[in-house]
Amino acid sequence: MYQIFKNLVAKGLVKYDSLNCVRVKVHDTCQWSCHFCHKEGSGSSNPVYNGTKFADTLVDFRDQLGFTEVHFTGGEPAIHTEITELIKTAKKLDFRVKMTSNGQTGVDQYLACIDCGLDELNLSIHTLDGAQLAKMMSPIRNTLWGNRAIERQLTLISLLREHIKIKINTVVIDNENPALRIVEFVSAANLEWRVMNELEHTEVSYSTMMHMCNKLGAKPLCAQIIQGSSSCGIIFQTLDGFIFKVKLIRPFLVESLCGDCSLEKVGQCREFYYGPRIEAHNQELMVRSCLHRSNPPSILAAEEFFTHRIAKDIIALKKASSI
Repeated sequence: MYQIFKNLVAKGLVKYDSLNCVRVKVHDTCQWSCHFCHKEGSGSSNPVYNGTKFADTLVDFRDQLGFTEVHFTGGEPAIHTEITELIKTAKKLDFRVKMTSNGQTGVDQYLACIDCGLDELNLSIHTLDGAQLAKMMSPIRNTLWGNRAIERQLTLISLLREHIKIKINTVVIDNENPALRIVEFVSAANLEWRVMNELEHTEVSYSTMMHMCNKLGAKPLCAQIIQGSSSCGIIFQTLDGFIFKVKLIRPFLVESLCGDCSLEKVGQCREFYYGPRIEAHNQELMVRSCLHRSNPPSILAAEEFFTHRIAKDIIALKKASSI
């Protein structure tokens, strides 16, 4: 799969975007316990609360790094007690606001988020089979639980699709069949779909994605690269015209962060430099730059991050275009 990406880039069939999004991990709490969840790098952070410090940090991302988008994650952000206030703050500062959710919270909460300015909802749908979803949890849950969880997701889509842009995210690991069922649903529902690899088993995921695309008769149209980030992907089109994205990770490094990393040297880095994440520890806002490590400079107090070389490197690397 990654070779297809490189071939497209070599042919000039590539769309470049610039890193402009800061992810905000609002808390660890989640109704689900997916065994492949990377928890945005930490499973022991504190909740991020709305306030002057949060607003000031977003202003720094906007004014110093040129960021234009805030993406709320978790845990499950929809159940955070101040999620609507956090969204309001981001919107007042002229950010486009996205949120990733498992779709298990009541529809009224999502409507409240939309009323506060939420621009896009990314729903995590990894299977349409309740038994399969139950087995994705750690510990494993029962089929009835899985069926009800999927029913809540499908109901939510039907209630919200006229109110907000909805994108479906699907993690593919070692079995393409769940994704093949999902593509039938998203295509019929005219929803945007993104297939994602599981970071701890990248090669297995890429192989499964390739099998999936072959079964769909999907052809690659172009590559996508986020300049200043390891995030990249391929846009595919199926035989019946449905267009979707396969998300990939490229080995993109920031020297001031990754230069002496032992994980990278032995080939154990899975995400490389993806982008900054805001999280909280001991009531202090921090900026995480590495998914795998939790020591400086991989994670820094927010005010320290913007004076560190990492921030300066991000500005320069956003202009780079190599793969």
